[in-house]
Parts: sequence; structure tokens; C-alpha cells
Amino acid sequence: MPSPSLTRVVRGGLWLYLRSLVNNLSGFIYWGAISAIGGAEIVGLTSATVALASVVSGLLSLGEGAGVQRFVGACRGRGDEEGVSNYFWSTVLFRIITFVPTGLVMMTLGLLGLSFGGLSSDMLFYGGIMVLLGSIAVFDDLLASHLETRPIFIGSIVGNAVRLPLGIGLVLMGWGWTGAVIGYIALTPVAFTVKLLPSLRLVKPRLCFDLRALKDVLKAGVSGWLPGMIAVLGQQLGVLTLFGVKGASETGLYYVSFAIMGVVAGVGGSVLGLMMPVLSGMEDGRKRACWRAIKISLALVTPIAFTLAAYPEVPLGLLGEEYVGAAPMLVVLALTIPATLICAGATSLIYAYGMYTTILVLGLASNLSRIAAYVLLSYLMGGLGIALSYALGAYIGLIAVVFACRRIGFNPGLREALLITVFPLCLALVLRLLGVNWLVGASLLLLLSYIAYLRIGVLRREDLRELAYAVAPRRAVDEIYQHLRPIIDKLID
Repeated sequence: MPSPSLTRVVRGGLWLYLRSLVNNLSGFIYWGAISAIGGAEIVGLTSATVALASVVSGLLSLGEGAGVQRFVGACRGRGDEEGVSNYFWSTVLFRIITFVPTGLVMMTLGLLGLSFGGLSSDMLFYGGIMVLLGSIAVFDDLLASHLETRPIFIGSIVGNAVRLPLGIGLVLMGWGWTGAVIGYIALTPVAFTVKLLPSLRLVKPRLCFDLRALKDVLKAGVSGWLPGMIAVLGQQLGVLTLFGVKGASETGLYYVSFAIMGVVAGVGGSVLGLMMPVLSGMEDGRKRACWRAIKISLALVTPIAFTLAAYPEVPLGLLGEEYVGAAPMLVVLALTIPATLICAGATSLIYAYGMYTTILVLGLASNLSRIAAYVLLSYLMGGLGIALSYALGAYIGLIAVVFACRRIGFNPGLREALLITVFPLCLALVLRLLGVNWLVGASLLLLLSYIAYLRIGVLRREDLRELAYAVAPRRAVDEIYQHLRPIIDKLID
């Protein structure tokens, strides 16, 4: 089976990004409406409940998602459909027997009125429901490993169409943060019903438990699970720590800032996340394909990230005046995006080589430093301290990735990465200092950055072609190119 082209990877990543975009944009509407009704405290209580469920789910997962993508991708690369089925269904059964009982225990403890620290019994109950539903997340990994990500996007649309009226309606009826959590939970089962049939077209239903396949998945997964778990702790403990130290309102401000950062990072992160199963199924050309994906992702996302850093008040202000105070948090988070993308791409390559110990070390390097800084900085600086801790982990992780890449002879292209980041960063700083209106400033920053990339050769003609083919039919792209060729020739040559 031939290796998928970058066009297919970009197209698959595009659907994943659109899913992320739909989730986040609908989230802005959701949290904005709920905040208008009940204030930022509702957002803080809900985000703390989500953080609790994420921590428990992360502990239970043992990294099977990454393991499934690696081995399903490898099986697809050699045309082994039986192997795809064995790896997938064995993992499904494993998740059911771990996630479902744990979720039920949490729900029972919540119904009995028990609380945990600052988390109430109701938060424990609804967190248990989220953990229980986490058992079905592996279906997303199956679709992603086949680059069939459109159903994931459609599921998100349908799920959010239910979440918005349900959650907002319950809050209006006086259910408070509980109504907000119920609306949040509803998205998962609704989206799953949309993704189930396309998943079953890829792998037929069967009662299968292959212990060898599960061991392979867990062996690959655990090496990424521990740093991944630490990453979840690094993100969600930040929310929980802030909740305990500063309260629900400050937690809501940080949560919203992190969500906005995720919208921007998702443009490139969705593409780079799909590279791992693709690289696992390739026999040669892995390093070249990986760097090209990193370069294109950086070039697409970095100008947007620095535009966000220059004008953080704009998206925050859409949610209400009380959120504008989170602008410093959003600036710090936005500046971590280029480092995060390089790490994501290089980690996919290292994973494809089966270097599990290296994956473990990389995860520990970035996330332990992050966690170590959380408590102190959250006490000293609140949400901004949490954001600074996150940034610290991102750049320590980047340094560790550079050293790890030397072991496999992979050059992560730091010179080109600097070319990609320095120009929009300096331009964003100038625009910020001069106080240029955001409409003018954002347009200038994006336009001038992309023109500069074309002029200095960071983006080449074939890169533009791959990106265009990912979003439009080839025939239409070729016709448009003929009309725009004189302009493109001037920009590139």
C-alpha cells in the first residue's frame, strides 16, 4: 500500500482542525452566553469538573490511543486488515473494562454525598459520567489512523447543535453550573452516534481480544502515556490548582485563554498529529515528510499566533469585559505555539521509529518542569503564573526535542523555524507598541508574513499546491493557478 501523500494528511488534518474550530467557536458562544447569565464562576466550576475527569481518564488510558494509531497505521501500510481489527477491538474491550467501572464508582461516591478537597459531590458525580464516556474515544483514533477524519468533524457539528441549546437552556432555567456541565457532557454521546457507522465500515464488529495485540498497543502507549499523563496533569492540574488557590472566576479566565490558544494551535497541530500513523506506515522518506509537515504547519500558524499575541483583547472581549483581564495569559500562551508545533512533529517521527524510552524522557522533561512551577507561580501570579508555567514546559520540551533528534539524524530545521518566527514576532511587537488598530494591524501582519515566506523560499510552489489540493478539487486548483500564475511567479521567483 503506497504511503499517503501530504495532500491526504493535510486534508485529514483540516477536518480535525475544523472539528476543533467548531468546538471552540461554539464554546465561545456557549461560555459567553452562560457567563452573561451567571458570570465567570459558572465557567470556573465547569472547567474544574472537566479537569477532574481529564485527569482520571488520562490515568486510565495507558496511552492506548497513540498505540492504536501506531499499529493500525503500520498494519494499513502493509495491507493487513486482520491486524487492524485485532489491534482495534482488543483496545476497545480494554477501555470498556477500565473506564466504565471507574466512572460508575465516581458517580456512586458523588450520589453518596462525598467530596474531594474543594470538589463537591456533584462535581464528582458528573466527572464520573465524563470518565465513563471516555471509553469510546478510541473510535476517533481508528478514524484518524485511516485519515478518515470527516466523520469526526460532522460529529462535532451535530454534538454542538445539541450542546448549545441544552446547556444554555438549563442555565436559564436556574440549573447553574450543573446545567452547563450537562450540556458539555451531551456533546460526546451525540457525536459518537455520528462516528459509529463510518468506523464500522473500516473495521467490522467482532468480539476479539488478542492479548499479544493489546500488549503491543500498551507497550507503545505506556511510553507515551506517562509523559502524556504528565501533560494532562500539567494542563488540568493547572486548572485545578488555580481553582483551589484563586477560585472559580480566575479559573474561568485561564480556561478561556487556553481554549483560544487551542483554536490557533489546532491549525497545525491537527496535521502534525496525523503524521504519526502515516510515518509508522512508511518504509523510507520519513524525515523528509516530517520536516515538510512541520515547516508548512509553522508557516501557516505562526503569523496567526503572533497576531493573537498582539491583539489578545479582541477575542477575549467578544466574551465580555470581565475576560479582557485574561489578556496577559493569552499573550504568554500564544507565544508557546511555534515550540509546541515543532515538538509535536518531531515526537511523531520519534514515535514512528519505536523509540519509546526517548518519548518518555521528552515528556518528562517538558511536563515535570511545568508541574513543578504551577503551585508557586499560581500563588504568586494567579492565572498568569499558570500560563508562564505552561510556557516554561513548552520551551524546555523544545530543547529536549532538539537533542533527541540528533540521535536519529533528523534536523528539525531550526534555521528555517527562526526565519518563520522572527519576522511576524518583530512585526507584532511594533504594531503593539504603536497601538495600530487591530483590523489594520492583523491584516498587515498576516499579509506581510505570508509574502515574506514566499519571497525567502520558506513556502514553495509545491507546498502551495499541496495545501490547495487539500481544500479544493485539483481541476479547480489548476484553473485558478493559471489565472494567478503571474502574481505567484513574482512572489516566489
